[in-house]
Amino acid sequence: MNLHPAIEALVADPRMTVRVPPAHIPLDRIRNAANAAMTVGPAPKMAAVQDLRLGSDGETVPVRVYRPTAALPNQAIVFCHGGGFVWGSLDTHDGLCRRMADRTRSTIVSVDYRLSPDAPFPAAETDVLLAATAVLEGKIAGLDRGCAVSLCGDSAGGYLACDATSRLVSKGLRPHRLVLIYPALDPDCGTDSHERNGAGPVLTSEAMRWFWAAHGIPAGRHFRDLGNLPDFPPAFLLNADRDPLCDEGQMLLTDLKAAGVDAVGTTAVGMVHGFLSLPLPEDVRSRWENEAFDYLA
Repeated sequence: MNLHPAIEALVADPRMTVRVPPAHIPLDRIRNAANAAMTVGPAPKMAAVQDLRLGSDGETVPVRVYRPTAALPNQAIVFCHGGGFVWGSLDTHDGLCRRMADRTRSTIVSVDYRLSPDAPFPAAETDVLLAATAVLEGKIAGLDRGCAVSLCGDSAGGYLACDATSRLVSKGLRPHRLVLIYPALDPDCGTDSHERNGAGPVLTSEAMRWFWAAHGIPAGRHFRDLGNLPDFPPAFLLNADRDPLCDEGQMLLTDLKAAGVDAVGTTAVGMVHGFLSLPLPEDVRSRWENEAFDYLA
């Protein structure tokens, strides 16, 4: 499958492809460079944006709360940013969260989870679950206990959103909806799309294996083995056909449908991993973003 013309020009620069960083380069320098390469894009004005901490019993996690100007009452989305567990931040996904808030009229709670390898598994998982639980329990002003709370994440954040959903439903707390954007779900990196797209552009299988190793996830952990998929909320998956992770999202979509979950998905033709963080033309970016956002509205 050919690359989309808007993507083709961007990825002609070999520096756009993520590779395993040299061991002698400090991690902070790598993070800064990777974060700077992500495009924030349009950033609609919000009624309020607030950085705070959520949690209880001395255990808290930083979050950024976006309240759109026409916010619907008691409708929230907990968002987990991508970055291979190693980089990415509240700031790299600030524009995406603002556009999501504006389109869905929901309060967005973006989670500043701890990064690997500084804080490996299960630190990020613990942080996301803590934040999502706090939102579901009405710990944010203007959102009541039992409000409609959806989870969303891109790339590694998609894995974290899916993991939190599994653990929430096991506790009897069922999110309203789940949206995964080119999620990373298979630590083995063993699907056919890794064979097709493993050399890039943008994401390589080699880099993805490095990300999983940096996160330190236990061997054999795979969402196909989850026993509680039938309890999952309605779900939407957006994949990119030139992404090594494409089949991981497709397989989860198939499994959710087989488990009786109201799950739908679409594949962005000619697109690469992380394309919503690339400087795309507005019509191209908004087409795919709005498919995901409209499902959350």
